[in-house]
Amino acid sequence: MVKSEGSSPHRRKSVSKESVSKATSELNNLLQIISGTSAEIGNLWEGCEGSEQYLNMLRSSIDRAEAVAAQLAEQAGGANQKSTHAS
Repeated sequence: MVKSEGSSPHRRKSVSKESVSKATSELNNLLQIISGTSAEIGNLWEGCEGSEQYLNMLRSSIDRAEAVAAQLAEQAGGANQKSTHAS
């Protein structure tokens, strides 16, 4: 395969800020649902042997996902919103 001068094998599509903002908003909504559901699961599993390890893993993953969503929102020029979940 011959590449022409100046062309890139990995051309990146331009994504509008509006598209990123909508995706970020949807991600934040989903994270709020996941956070609320994990809090309820935590209440149900409280005191069950081994549950705390998995609940901590879930909480940590939610925190990381929220940080990524906040970064996306910042890049899209939106407000830096972080959903809150019960710990």
